Amino acid sequence: MNAKLFIAMTAVVCVAGVSYAWPFRGRAADRNRDGRVDARERRMDARVNTPAEARADKDHDGVVEPAEARRARLAVKEASVVNRPWEVRADVNHDGKVDLIELRKFHRSTLDTNNDGIINSSERRAFWILRKSKVNTPAEAKYDSDGDGFLTGDEARHFLRDRATLVATQGKAKVSNPLEAEFDADHDGIIDPAEAEIMKDTVGDL
Repeated sequence: MNAKLFIAMTAVVCVAGVSYAWPFRGRAADRNRDGRVDARERRMDARVNTPAEARADKDHDGVVEPAEARRARLAVKEASVVNRPWEVRADVNHDGKVDLIELRKFHRSTLDTNNDGIINSSERRAFWILRKSKVNTPAEAKYDSDGDGFLTGDEARHFLRDRATLVATQGKAKVSNPLEAEFDADHDGIIDPAEAEIMKDTVGDL
């Protein structure tokens, strides 16, 4: 086999915890150590092994295929760009993205307006009264108690609390509005359990 072709075939692109190897990962894919990677080993090597790979596997067939890998790389690239005002403030290490630690600290610091390290009920109410999101779906409309077409204050809190509960029972929830988008740290369009915990913490007791 041509050396350049072999290198190209065995190249590994690691993005956000995902090793996208297609069609295989060279020596690591040679599970039986016979010096070659057969068709079965290539299929096994492309299987989903991590949560990040599971997110990339859009058709849920247990394999990260080339097109899925390309889309995942593009999504990570787009997510790495801090492009909203709150993200700029939250990105304290200036690496171009907001990780879970930064996300939690940002929301806590925004809530704690008197900087005493304690978030009281008045601070939490003041935080949420400024949050506003247009009602986009019938499911969201159920939380619009005043019927003005927007989720604000306690309406938003009740909505997000229930969304966090949904993640706890189903493992994830699709981002449906800007309120949830503020907790989608990796910009994958999904609220995962870690992001849901931050959401729940920010909402507080109702």
